[in-house]
Amino acid sequence: PPQIIFNETVIYEDNNLFGIEVLNSNNNTVMQVVFFVIPDTFSLTAGEKRADGNWYLVQNDLQNLQLIPQTNNSDDFELTIKAIVTDTHGRIITTEMQQEIQIIAVADVPNLVVDDTIGLEDTAIPLVISASLVDTLGGVDGEESIIVSIENVPSDAILSAGVRDNDGIWYLTPEDLTSLTITPKLHDGNDFVIRVTAYSIESENGDIASVSEDITVDVVPVADVPVLELTNVIGDEDTNIMLNIVSELVDNDNSEILSLSIDGIPQNAVLSNGIKDENGIWHLTKDELNFLYVTPESNNA
Repeated sequence: PPQIIFNETVIYEDNNLFGIEVLNSNNNTVMQVVFFVIPDTFSLTAGEKRADGNWYLVQNDLQNLQLIPQTNNSDDFELTIKAIVTDTHGRIITTEMQQEIQIIAVADVPNLVVDDTIGLEDTAIPLVISASLVDTLGGVDGEESIIVSIENVPSDAILSAGVRDNDGIWYLTPEDLTSLTITPKLHDGNDFVIRVTAYSIESENGDIASVSEDITVDVVPVADVPVLELTNVIGDEDTNIMLNIVSELVDNDNSEILSLSIDGIPQNAVLSNGIKDENGIWHLTKDELNFLYVTPESNNA
């Protein structure tokens, strides 16, 4: 009788099954081989698939024969092979063998598309991130899921969605990526680069595949309105009159410089600090506000 041999019964997802041998030692016979119950989306490298869904092969089809599973399909299946040998007298001998074929799930590297972004200081800056599975087939042996991580987010910056762990890494679902924004620390105009990684995870065995991309976040500095406090003052004619002017920066990260101007000073009056331009406007630094006074024109009340 013919002999059916499976040299391998376990393969990895998206790999072909090799090593199927059907041996017939009698050269004076004719052999036909039938493969039963091959999943509809699978195929063989030789032979003919007929209307009954089975594959029919002759002796020459068996050389280097491979079974090709459906892409991304990791479902195990039962394969039945029947060898039918007919001799010159019309006598028939058959051998039939059933074998379970195990396909080990392998995670596919997911799709990940990102783009650099730009936004104003002290605003929510949009992040353009799209992540999706390559393998969406699913099946009885499970399916893949996807999760996205974002690293190198500045410690005081906040994402509009996701969860941050103790190491400062944010984790998001694909749904979290819709309208996602990042808000840097208040008054921080420094650019930074974040790393986005998409992970696909096989539910069957926990196999993981990943891909990473960087996003440059260009933060456009915006000057903050400084604090300015004034009080009315009074003084005697022909004396120095102290001015009560207090001004402070709101943004104190050394990215902004405070300067002040005072106009409306009478033409012949003089400030104790600062520089007067050709238009009669006085320009001062913050330190020059200390002990600042105005000296009006003599005998001018």
